[in-house]
Amino acid sequence: MSLYVIGVLCGVALGILIITMILLWRGSCHQKKKGEENVTNGENVIIKTGSPMIPAVLDEVSVQPSDATPDNKDAGSACATSDSSGSDYETKIGTVKTNLYPRPELITLTSEKGNRGKVHVKLFYSFDRSDFVVELLEASSLPRMDTFGGSSDPYVKLMLEPYPDRKVKVSTVQKRSLNPVFNETFKFPGTFEDLSSQTLRLKVYDFDKMKRHDIIGEVVIPLADVDISRQVEIWADLEIPSLKQDDLGDILFSLSYLPTAERLTIVVIKGRDLKPMDIDGSSDPFVKVSLMKGGKKVRKKKTTVKRSTCSPVWNEALAFNIPSAELKTNYNLEIQVIDYDLVGKNDIVGYVKVGPDCEDVLGKQHWNEMVQSVRRPVEYWHPLQDR
Repeated sequence: MSLYVIGVLCGVALGILIITMILLWRGSCHQKKKGEENVTNGENVIIKTGSPMIPAVLDEVSVQPSDATPDNKDAGSACATSDSSGSDYETKIGTVKTNLYPRPELITLTSEKGNRGKVHVKLFYSFDRSDFVVELLEASSLPRMDTFGGSSDPYVKLMLEPYPDRKVKVSTVQKRSLNPVFNETFKFPGTFEDLSSQTLRLKVYDFDKMKRHDIIGEVVIPLADVDISRQVEIWADLEIPSLKQDDLGDILFSLSYLPTAERLTIVVIKGRDLKPMDIDGSSDPFVKVSLMKGGKKVRKKKTTVKRSTCSPVWNEALAFNIPSAELKTNYNLEIQVIDYDLVGKNDIVGYVKVGPDCEDVLGKQHWNEMVQSVRRPVEYWHPLQDR
């Protein structure tokens, strides 16, 4: 019996000892927390950001004493307030230097030459790659060009003038939209110094595969007037363009492929508003079609010459044999409109390329539609390009 009593007493003593230790531990934690609050409620603590690991946006971080009143619910939040200059922002974790994150310069170009809509681009020069970069973002409030449907199918041509290669960049076609979004990037290689004497021209067209593409409007931006050493954002009004010497005309032709005979047929139908090449303001045009494989001409054929006209009608079919297995990858067509001269060298008016890997968007689209519509002729109008 005495042993039982002794065991009970020992258990009670052990329980009292454990409870006493817990109370002492909680008391020490409470005193430590109270000491930290006293430090925080004292003077501001300035932490200098001398370490390179800390972003430069925080020159110094100021820890402000918090408001102990219960009504101030946002005392611990990082709410931002602007200073008197309106350029920097004070927060609970420091000062945000907005000049370290410059926004693109915004330029608005207005015009009184007709209400043709607007185009939105960003321009800058990439010193790393030696490229002039044009980001074609969008267009807005374009006029309705289609007779049926009350809409447009816009695309944009971009060119530098004068440009050594006079290479024209072409955007994708945005179907049935008066406020198209492009988000496409185009690069023109060259030196920064040369760009100051050049002009960026953007022409917005309405696509129509059954007739000539109608021009909606154009924007002309002299690069000497903008600082492209940094990113420049431009909203510009489209103007009604005047006929220029670089408008070479258009050509209409159809493509069809017969799988059983492995034969591709191009029907050269007609041209329209070709650039006059003769002194009398006319031309004697014919068309030369070259079959290309791996960048080399493997076969070529010609139409007849049409005398003294800038809007010739040919309606002539030219056929080429192409294996079905190679139709989607290896072959392209180059179509040249040439002015015939009895004496001297013939002059090239312009050319068009169609094929699966050509850079011209319309040329690739025409070829792909022909591949998907075997045995059926597919007609497109194509604007002529200069080399």
